[in-house]
Amino acid sequence: MFHNILVAVDGSPHADKALADAIDLADSEHAKLTLFTAIVRPPTFAYLGASGEAVTTIFQQAEAEADSFLRRARDTVPITCPSPLC
Repeated sequence: MFHNILVAVDGSPHADKALADAIDLADSEHAKLTLFTAIVRPPTFAYLGASGEAVTTIFQQAEAEADSFLRRARDTVPITCPSPLC
Protein backbone atom coordinates (compact mmCIF):
# COMPACT_ATOMS: atom_id res chain seq x y z
CA MET A 1 0.00 0.00 0.00
CA PHE A 2 2.74 2.48 0.97
CA HIS A 3 5.94 2.81 -1.04
CA ASN A 4 7.40 5.96 0.50
CA ILE A 5 6.86 7.43 3.95
CA LEU A 6 7.97 10.96 4.83
CA VAL A 7 8.45 11.86 8.50
CA ALA A 8 9.20 15.28 9.95
CA VAL A 9 11.33 15.32 13.09
CA ASP A 10 11.86 18.20 15.48
CA GLY A 11 12.97 16.58 18.72
CA SER A 12 9.51 16.72 20.28
CA PRO A 13 7.78 13.75 21.91
CA HIS A 14 5.09 13.90 19.22
CA ALA A 15 7.68 13.68 16.46
CA ASP A 16 9.38 10.79 18.26
CA LYS A 17 6.06 8.93 18.40
CA ALA A 18 5.37 9.67 14.73
CA LEU A 19 8.83 8.33 13.86
CA ALA A 20 8.28 5.14 15.85
CA ASP A 21 4.94 4.59 14.10
CA ALA A 22 6.48 5.35 10.70
CA ILE A 23 9.32 2.88 11.34
CA ASP A 24 6.80 0.15 12.14
CA LEU A 25 4.70 1.01 9.09
CA ALA A 26 7.70 1.16 6.76
CA ASP A 27 8.88 -2.20 8.05
CA SER A 28 5.51 -3.88 7.61
CA GLU A 29 4.96 -2.34 4.15
CA HIS A 30 8.59 -2.69 2.99
CA ALA A 31 8.45 1.04 2.27
CA LYS A 32 11.18 3.62 1.91
CA LEU A 33 11.39 5.91 4.95
CA THR A 34 12.59 9.48 4.47
CA LEU A 35 13.29 11.81 7.39
CA PHE A 36 13.42 15.58 7.25
CA THR A 37 13.54 18.54 9.55
CA ALA A 38 13.37 22.27 9.10
CA ILE A 39 15.38 25.13 10.47
CA VAL A 40 13.20 27.52 12.34
CA ARG A 41 14.22 31.06 11.57
CA PRO A 42 14.74 32.94 14.83
CA PRO A 43 12.44 35.93 15.28
CA THR A 44 13.88 39.23 14.10
CA PHE A 45 14.12 40.63 17.63
CA ALA A 46 16.54 37.81 18.48
CA TYR A 47 19.23 39.46 16.38
CA LEU A 48 18.03 43.06 16.19
CA GLY A 49 21.04 45.33 16.54
CA ALA A 50 23.46 42.41 16.45
CA SER A 51 26.58 42.40 14.33
CA GLY A 52 26.87 40.21 11.26
CA GLU A 53 28.96 37.72 13.20
CA ALA A 54 26.33 37.38 15.94
CA VAL A 55 23.58 36.82 13.36
CA THR A 56 25.69 34.17 11.68
CA THR A 57 26.19 32.47 15.04
CA ILE A 58 22.43 32.45 15.70
CA PHE A 59 21.75 30.79 12.35
CA GLN A 60 24.61 28.31 12.82
CA GLN A 61 23.15 27.30 16.19
CA ALA A 62 19.73 26.78 14.58
CA GLU A 63 21.32 24.61 11.88
CA ALA A 64 23.26 22.60 14.46
CA GLU A 65 20.07 21.97 16.44
CA ALA A 66 18.22 20.80 13.31
CA ASP A 67 21.14 18.54 12.38
CA SER A 68 21.06 17.08 15.89
CA PHE A 69 17.34 16.27 15.60
CA LEU A 70 17.91 14.59 12.25
CA ARG A 71 20.94 12.56 13.38
CA ARG A 72 19.10 11.36 16.50
CA ALA A 73 16.10 10.31 14.39
CA ARG A 74 18.32 8.62 11.81
CA ASP A 75 20.07 6.64 14.55
CA THR A 76 16.67 5.38 15.71
CA VAL A 77 15.86 3.80 12.35
CA PRO A 78 17.02 0.18 12.07
CA ILE A 79 19.14 -0.44 9.02
CA THR A 80 17.68 -3.08 6.73
CA CYS A 81 18.85 -3.57 3.22
CA PRO A 82 17.87 -6.57 1.09
CA SER A 83 20.54 -5.83 -1.51
CA PRO A 84 23.96 -7.50 -1.32
CA LEU A 85 25.42 -4.09 -2.21
CA CYS A 86 24.64 -2.68 1.24
